[in-house]
Amino acid sequence: MSDLTGIIATYPDGDVIFREGDAAADMFVVRSGAVDIVRENENGREVLERVKPGEFFGELALFSPAVRSATAVAVGETTVEAIDRPTFQAYVSDPLVWSICAKLSERLRRATTVATASTYVGDTVADDRDEPTEAM
Repeated sequence: MSDLTGIIATYPDGDVIFREGDAAADMFVVRSGAVDIVRENENGREVLERVKPGEFFGELALFSPAVRSATAVAVGETTVEAIDRPTFQAYVSDPLVWSICAKLSERLRRATTVATASTYVGDTVADDRDEPTEAM
C-alpha cells in the first residue's frame, strides 16, 4: 500500500482514534506505534486485536460504509495514515475486484454482527440454535 497517500495523524498514548458507533469513512494504516481495537463489555474493555506498523484497520469502511464496530485506541505515541474511499478506489480501479471486496465486506460485517450478538462459551458460539457451533 505504499503508493496510497492519505492524511497522517499522530496520537498520544491512550487517545481514541475512533469510537464504536462512529460513522465509518476511512481505513487506517499504522506507520509507527500500535493501535488496540477494543470493545466494551460487561467485564470492561476487551482487546480484540493489536495492530502494528505496516498493518491496517477500519478497512470495512471503504467497501460498505456504516458505523464502527469497535473502538481504536493508540498504544504509545502512534502515527496512522487515513485512507479514504476515493483514494483507495482509484488504487483498486477494476470494477470486478471492487465488487468482490464490497460483497466480502458486507458478509463480514453481517457475520461480525451475528457473532457479537451471540454468547461465547469456550471455543464455541452459543446462539438461538439448539446446539453451539464452532467459533469463526
